[in-house]
Amino acid sequence: MAVPSGATRLRRRFDVFDRVGVSVLVIGLVLTASAVWAAWRSDRDNEQRLLRVQTSQAANLVTASIASIETSLLTVVEAASASPTSASTFTQLVAPYVGSGKTFADASLWRPGARPAVAAVGDTPVLADESPILTTFLQKAATSSTFVVMALPSSAGLRLAYAQASTLAPQFVLYAERIIPSNRRVPVESNSAFAGLHFATYLGHTTDSVALQTTDEPPDQLPLAGLTARESIPFGNTELTLVTSPAHHLGGWLTGALPWMLLGGGLILTLVAAIIATVLNRQRRIAREAAVATESLYVDQRTIAETLQQALIPKTNPSIPTVQIASRYLPGTEGVDVGGDWYSAIQINDDSFGFVVGDVSGRGVGAAAIMARIRFTLRAYLREGHPPATALQLCAGELDLDLDGHFATVIVGRAHLPSRRVELATAGHLPPLIRGSDGTRWLHLPIGLPLGIRARDETPPLYKSAVVQMAIGETLLAYTDGLVERRDENIDDSLQRLAQVVDATSTNDPEHFVETVLTELSPAGHDDIAILTFTWIPEPLLAASDDETSSLAVGIAP
Repeated sequence: MAVPSGATRLRRRFDVFDRVGVSVLVIGLVLTASAVWAAWRSDRDNEQRLLRVQTSQAANLVTASIASIETSLLTVVEAASASPTSASTFTQLVAPYVGSGKTFADASLWRPGARPAVAAVGDTPVLADESPILTTFLQKAATSSTFVVMALPSSAGLRLAYAQASTLAPQFVLYAERIIPSNRRVPVESNSAFAGLHFATYLGHTTDSVALQTTDEPPDQLPLAGLTARESIPFGNTELTLVTSPAHHLGGWLTGALPWMLLGGGLILTLVAAIIATVLNRQRRIAREAAVATESLYVDQRTIAETLQQALIPKTNPSIPTVQIASRYLPGTEGVDVGGDWYSAIQINDDSFGFVVGDVSGRGVGAAAIMARIRFTLRAYLREGHPPATALQLCAGELDLDLDGHFATVIVGRAHLPSRRVELATAGHLPPLIRGSDGTRWLHLPIGLPLGIRARDETPPLYKSAVVQMAIGETLLAYTDGLVERRDENIDDSLQRLAQVVDATSTNDPEHFVETVLTELSPAGHDDIAILTFTWIPEPLLAASDDETSSLAVGIAP
């Protein structure tokens, strides 16, 4: 056998190195390109999610602002309708909202179809008394279930016209105009939900420059380009369209720079093919950093979701002399999406208060938005004095499973303080229970369809109320299904366990009672839980002959 010469051995070494080098180069380029694309795609998806969350939070703030305006308008016009001196009452109540730097530039009070205005405050309006547009606008408001709005171009700049009719007799209509800055730009607080966003709002569902109302960008830089998110916000008889884009990288500089870091690192590692160990160590380090970044992102998203949910849950319950109210909201332990569980208690007048506990199906910002809509709607109907069944009937049109993708189960109650009679109605919700000196009992109520679900004939669902007489010392407990439902357990067994826990809880302190129930019934991996209880307590001036025994009868309210 011939022995290879030194030149032959050297050539073979170079041949092997070339083949290995080419292979490493090809594999390295493919791996680098894949990693860069994946990091870019992941970063973009993350930016889109964060933008949608911030846009939804911003939309919730706008919704709250609109609700504040509507409440102000309705309060003033209702007070004017109810007052024997409508003009002076209107002038006194509307004055804080009208003037330079305030909500409206001018405001006036009208009788539908009559001229001139009953009272007027502020600047000269764009629409004169004899304007047919004003006549039509006021008539439209008089027949609308909410306030109406339209844009008013003028030589003095763009204005928004509002009109709100009273629901009382005699009926009045409040007309007001709001000035939009000439540059159509609005200042934004650095710590607001709009911080980190470029945004533009449009009147209606179109996003052309004619419909533009307010923005933080000059009109010549619109429409917003690149990554954007869009939200539709109910606005009287129309809607606002909110369009946003990030002013900077929402996920932080590291996630934005990661694709470029991977590109540079991958090319260098590919070229330095001879140091294979170094290449592998670098890849493992990058993988560990990516895992830490992903975990940090999960925590941030969870925090955002919990913050949004907590913002929609009442911070305190009303203080009522003869009733102790206790409540809790406990977010679910799985996932980062916000849930749709809520509770609410509201004092209607000196003699009664109302309460609501509900659960919107599904999770996410959509479920939270529907929860907020139903919560505020039911509170409004209870405050207007509607019985629970009527409030549910009126609210049934606010949700459609086919259109919204969600339904809601709700229990609504109204308690009469002097008599301790509680009227309740339910839309597919789990039954409440009462704890008293003689034990725990369930309230079997007429069950209506959940909100958002229609019967086969498409007629609106009907709801009935039941009335229960409670005694001093008795506690009513309402809750959402996260408190009792278990994946491996029948619902009847779950409800029986709840009754046993309530019956075995000896404390008379409402807050301690709620904490005990949650501790006993909320295992790891539970869903969102909302719970509300109220306990009747003695009134200092209550007559000695007051019947403190419990009547167990539950009757259907007429």
